[in-house]
Amino acid sequence: MFSKIVSYFEALMSFVYIAAGLAVLFGNMPFLDKLGNAEIYLLSGGLFAYGTYRFYRSYKKLKDNREENSDEQAQ
Repeated sequence: MFSKIVSYFEALMSFVYIAAGLAVLFGNMPFLDKLGNAEIYLLSGGLFAYGTYRFYRSYKKLKDNREENSDEQAQ
């Protein structure tokens, strides 16, 4: 049960990384004014890609746990 909660929390946190990537790309943040366009694209793309990877990993973990639980209940 606790591992399931942690997996859902990881999925939620992955959306934070995705949102941060979008905020860096589309937001007007004064501390990022000194960066060039390519650097902002790299930073936002990295955050977005990492968030997507973490969502995939947590989704895969939840799916595997669900399959294991259904196999145990079938036996």
